[in-house]
Amino acid sequence: MLAYSRRAPLHPEPIDVVHCLIELEVLMRCVLKPDIGLTCRSSPQPLMVFVDRMQCDTVLLDLCINARVAIGDRGTTRAMRQNT
Repeated sequence: MLAYSRRAPLHPEPIDVVHCLIELEVLMRCVLKPDIGLTCRSSPQPLMVFVDRMQCDTVLLDLCINARVAIGDRGTTRAMRQNT
């Protein structure tokens, strides 16, 4: 939806979501308020998906922003990375 509305070209590639979330963890903590915790758990196995990396990063950060608004002043956000 984001790429469609901006008419931006997509560049899908195989990425490991676990690695992507590890790289974004610091930025996700910056997006959240200081009183909101972030708990990250991951599977030792890679979680491969075929997506545009920039769009994936944007979606993950948008989820943190939505969590920040929904939680309010205090709480915990959890990012769980696992194959099911």
